Amino acid sequence: MPKIDRREGEEEEQKKKEGPQAESAPKGAKEKPSPAARKKMVEMLTKEKEDLYDRLLRLQADFENYKKRIDKERQEFYHYALSEVIREILPTMDDLERALQKSDSKDFESFHRGIELIYNNLRETLQKFGLQPIKAKEEIFDPHYHEALFLEETDQYQENQILEEYQKGYMLKDRLLRPAVVKIAVKKKEPQAQKPEKGEDEPPESVQ
Repeated sequence: MPKIDRREGEEEEQKKKEGPQAESAPKGAKEKPSPAARKKMVEMLTKEKEDLYDRLLRLQADFENYKKRIDKERQEFYHYALSEVIREILPTMDDLERALQKSDSKDFESFHRGIELIYNNLRETLQKFGLQPIKAKEEIFDPHYHEALFLEETDQYQENQILEEYQKGYMLKDRLLRPAVVKIAVKKKEPQAQKPEKGEDEPPESVQ
């Protein structure tokens, strides 16, 4: 009689006990996750979703800030694009203004009116672009808008009050094109008391 391996017999007995379901189960089949594992997975996916949503909100906010910054820069460029051109025109306005000041004679009345008309038209044109003169005479000196060329010691005016304007200053909207060149008042220096010379206060020697 052929010998029967005990192991093979035990395997056949085990298969009979397990039935056909054990044979039909595919090898390597994964078990269903437990409720705790499913809950943990849901929490992980929810957190990942919230993180992605927060990143999206931050990106949208950054993009909106970028758009605002670009719009502001574009507006500033539009407002100040002519600043260099206007700065070059200002000396012409200075010459016209000086010509008006020196042509007060009646012989030049028609000439004066013509120059005045040109000056006013040019000034109004530049004002449309936001050019405004800086107040100077009788104002208090402000180093942000005025440039002191001369100082005058006096007690008749407030200290740092502008006495005279030599060249007009101008603003282009809220930007300084050039400061006003002025003369300002300063307090007079008090004269220092002279010290008496040696022996001046000594009593005269008695005559014997």
